[in-house]
Amino acid sequence: MEKKKFILENWRDEKQTAYFYRWMAEQEKIKEKKEKYLELAETEETHASIWEKEMEKLGLKIPQFRLTLRGRILLFFASILGYRSLVPILENGEDNAVLGYAQGYRESADEKLKESLKEIIPDERKHSLQMQEYSGIITKEPKKERWHRGGESIGDIIFGINDGLLSTFSLVMGVSGAVTNNSYILLSGLAGAIAGAISMAAGAYISTKSTLEVYHKHLNTEKMEMEMFPEEEKRELVAHYRTKGIPETQAKILAEHLFKDKKTALKSMSKEELGFAVNILPNPYKAALSEGIAFVCGAALPILPYLLIPGYWAAKVCIILSLSGFFIAGAGRTMVTGRNPLLSGLEMFLLGAGAALVTHFIGSLIGVAL
Repeated sequence: MEKKKFILENWRDEKQTAYFYRWMAEQEKIKEKKEKYLELAETEETHASIWEKEMEKLGLKIPQFRLTLRGRILLFFASILGYRSLVPILENGEDNAVLGYAQGYRESADEKLKESLKEIIPDERKHSLQMQEYSGIITKEPKKERWHRGGESIGDIIFGINDGLLSTFSLVMGVSGAVTNNSYILLSGLAGAIAGAISMAAGAYISTKSTLEVYHKHLNTEKMEMEMFPEEEKRELVAHYRTKGIPETQAKILAEHLFKDKKTALKSMSKEELGFAVNILPNPYKAALSEGIAFVCGAALPILPYLLIPGYWAAKVCIILSLSGFFIAGAGRTMVTGRNPLLSGLEMFLLGAGAALVTHFIGSLIGVAL
């Protein structure tokens, strides 16, 4: 492990994560959640200061903090989709930080550095669960299902663009193997893009609406149980709090207090027992629109050359644009997955190129047969 590089990278990650938490606090209107995001930011800044001390020990100059390219892209998408779209990415980042710090702890021979890591790791482990709870999107229970928001996250947008590019490029290459007329290729590409966008939008709408229907079904059942069996529901809520380490006496007091207001009690029961929060619901129309637009954006790359460039060069430009798009889309996925951008981009590049070769070969066979 290269110590200087390890320290600098972790300092930058902590500073950037703190920046995101502060930005999220600025967007949040609920005072309690705003304060929680600020607490997270302060903790990350404390971690960054630990790395700054390590830099000083090594005689390194503390650099001026700037958002990375990945950070600027994430912030751009989040400003469009809403700050909550950052939640799964930051949560994933906290998990990766724990793994990275744990590896550094195992590999480092510097006992003072290991002490610093032992101080940071417990905080990072807490942050992932805190992010889930404070966002109101998912609960602290790890076994509960996460309610998908279909098309309303940065990851959904990236994967939608990727789907549009892959399916349309494969279609265009397949048709170009069978015919040489650019008008036919353009027409087939446009038809495929429109059909694909409609399919993606409809799928996102139906999936998100189904989530809402299931949600309301469980919520109505819970509401009925609270009306008919309030004491039993209180005992269930107490049991959930007890599993989280809250003493029984305090758990009972908390449950009694919550059940004084039916709406508050229902929110607590849905969160603790069912695994979802009532204050944030997925929007089927927004999901359909964002998925459809993302698909069209990806599909545009292989289509535009045939629309703007005449003759032989349209196919060449189509291939260059599309394969470049595959690499960028693959690298973009790492904003969600946390993988190496170069490897992910290359993987997607090879997948797109392979799909194009296969469909073009099949198209050429059909063209000969015709």
